[in-house]
Amino acid sequence: MAPVAGLAIAPILSHGLGEAGRGALGGVTSIVLVASSAGAFGMPEALTFFAARYVRRRRSVLRLALWTLLSLGALCALAVWGLSPFLSSGHGKEYRTLLLLTAVALVPNMLILLPRAYAAATGQWKYQALEQGLFSVLRLVALVVLLWTGHLTVLNAVLVTLASPVLGALSYVPVLRGFRGGGAPPVREEPQRAGEMWAYGSKIWLGSLSGIILSRIDQTVMIKLTTLEQQGLYAVAVTIGEIPSVLSNAFRNVVFAADSADTGDGATSEYADRRLTTMARITLILTVLTALPIAATSFLWVGPVFGAEFSASIPMLLVLLAAAVMGAPGSVAGAGLSGRGRPDLRSRSMAIGAVFNLIVLLGATPFLGGMGAALSTLVGSAVAGNLNIYYLCRHFGFSLPAFYAVSRRDVAMMTKAAGKILQRMGVTR
Repeated sequence: MAPVAGLAIAPILSHGLGEAGRGALGGVTSIVLVASSAGAFGMPEALTFFAARYVRRRRSVLRLALWTLLSLGALCALAVWGLSPFLSSGHGKEYRTLLLLTAVALVPNMLILLPRAYAAATGQWKYQALEQGLFSVLRLVALVVLLWTGHLTVLNAVLVTLASPVLGALSYVPVLRGFRGGGAPPVREEPQRAGEMWAYGSKIWLGSLSGIILSRIDQTVMIKLTTLEQQGLYAVAVTIGEIPSVLSNAFRNVVFAADSADTGDGATSEYADRRLTTMARITLILTVLTALPIAATSFLWVGPVFGAEFSASIPMLLVLLAAAVMGAPGSVAGAGLSGRGRPDLRSRSMAIGAVFNLIVLLGATPFLGGMGAALSTLVGSAVAGNLNIYYLCRHFGFSLPAFYAVSRRDVAMMTKAAGKILQRMGVTR
């Protein structure tokens, strides 16, 4: 639902707001994502890890994560509020108003991360799917109504963007009511030590900051490096180019939750290793199968759908699609490192990749505009992803071909799974 709605929303915003308005919205949206991810201090991932591995600590883990995130969210909101004059300089008073709204919406947008992480820890994936679908549909419907009634402005688009995730999070109400992990029998509770959870979160945090640089900092930094028109072109390229990453992100989340539960038990570790490499290869196949048709046909539909001026975003789109393919196996490998209790290694990979990303971003964007940002994403994703695989090989005995060497068995497994999905959908019998 999310990528489909995103594709439907993108031309609405492009035609309704223009290049400059689309760039302003993209910059504000990226600030929300950057601030909420950076300020979370790894608490959502720590919640998933400890709640999946230690069933008796789940209530304590959730309470600790909640109070930590509330405190950090307030600090992030104050930081955005204080930086708003600097970030908005050169873009007018209206842009500063958008940043102040962003600061106000930060805490509720950060708190959404907690039920999402708890649903992952307890294997309640249907609620994550429901949240993403509800959020996407609400945003799409609201923007269509605004366009139809002639009220689609940058301010209204920002309000919809900030409010729709919070409304979508209402789908997690049953998760928080259950609170015992998908119907599991009651167990004696154990307290979660704050130091242990914060230590794990701090190791994740460096990787989260680096991940932000790899995937989100470009649109934030572009505010000061290039024009709003270039930001608008790049925002469209990102909207389309992130579609293949939806697959790798979904696989990564499942691997992280499953490995957190399984790799602590020696009896299941060998199975978890096979599952990890198989998931990495299948993610690579699916990402390629998704990216190729988009790349091959982009020249036919980007201009007509988004507006003729946005045809200039196609070269950026092709680079971003290549980045999604190159980073797919490494993204799953990074989840394997975190699930095996070594988030520090994943963070190290992400940090090194982020350094390469920033070098290209700061060096190329002033001259190449959005293409410089796209190239920085490609370089950073390739470096970080392959370092994740390298650390798994070095510390856990994996082999490099296990992540890339696609076999007939993988294709057969995918074909069988596709058949089951089609049967459930009533397409085949």
